[in-house]
Amino acid sequence: MIEFDAITTLCLACVLYLIGQTIINHVSILRRICIPAPVIGGLLFAILVAILDSFNIVKIKLDSAFIQNFFMLAFFTTIGTWRIIKTIQNWRKSHVDLFHFLWNHGYLSEYYWCITR
Repeated sequence: MIEFDAITTLCLACVLYLIGQTIINHVSILRRICIPAPVIGGLLFAILVAILDSFNIVKIKLDSAFIQNFFMLAFFTTIGTWRIIKTIQNWRKSHVDLFHFLWNHGYLSEYYWCITR
C-alpha cells in the first residue's frame, strides 16, 4: 500500500493538472467541447488507480481531507460571489428600481424601522 500525505497529494494533483493541460493542448476535440484539464488528469489517475487496485498490484491511499475541504470551500465561495457580482452588474438598474419601489410603498421602510428600534 502506498500512502500519500497532504502535501504529496497536493503535488500529485498539480502534476496531474499539468498532464491534463498538455493533453488538452494536443487533442482538439477536448478543447472544443470544453473539458477542463483537472478532469482529464483526474480521470487518468482514477483509471490508473482502478487498474492497479483491481489486479492487486498496489493500493494507493491519498490524504485529502484538509485539502479537499479547503479547496471545495474556496471554489464554491468564489463561484457564488462571482455570480452575485455579475448579477448585480447586469441587473443593477432593475434592482435599484425595485428597491425604490418597495421603499416608497412602505414595504422595506417599515421593516427597516422595526429592526432599528
